[in-house]
Amino acid sequence: MNNYILSYFHHRGCVVRNPNPTYQRELDVFDVCIDKDHFTLVDLLSYTKNLGYTNVKGFYCEDNNELVQVTSDIQLLEFVKYLIDGDEFHVYVVHEIDELEKLPAPTDDSDLNEVNTELPGAVTNKNEADTDLPSSDTYVDAIPDEDDSDVDEEL
Repeated sequence: MNNYILSYFHHRGCVVRNPNPTYQRELDVFDVCIDKDHFTLVDLLSYTKNLGYTNVKGFYCEDNNELVQVTSDIQLLEFVKYLIDGDEFHVYVVHEIDELEKLPAPTDDSDLNEVNTELPGAVTNKNEADTDLPSSDTYVDAIPDEDDSDVDEEL
């Protein structure tokens, strides 16, 4: 008989020790049912990779309402060994955050006025339709004026 444990992956937060570890600034929780026989650190890494985390520092689990870092598969199995089908299990993911390059951003509207938005050598066609045809009135004169009354007679 399979025992599926409803596992909640708490992520996008961090563990803070004050003096006991707590998980703070959590932004998201991902839940998935995991077969009780598939609780290993490698499996947990696989789930976090599916969430988009490649630099996982570690996992924490609750033990008597206290967060404990999981360091081995045996320790992880100790956490889930008494759980039965449908029980909940919480995993707290500690991951590295890649540093983003900071782009210079204007701080007020006066900074926006100083930015040159025109591309060098670019031709701007404001309020004109985009077309591949040359826009010259001389081509309008080349269109023959035809009387289309003969088309109406055929219908």
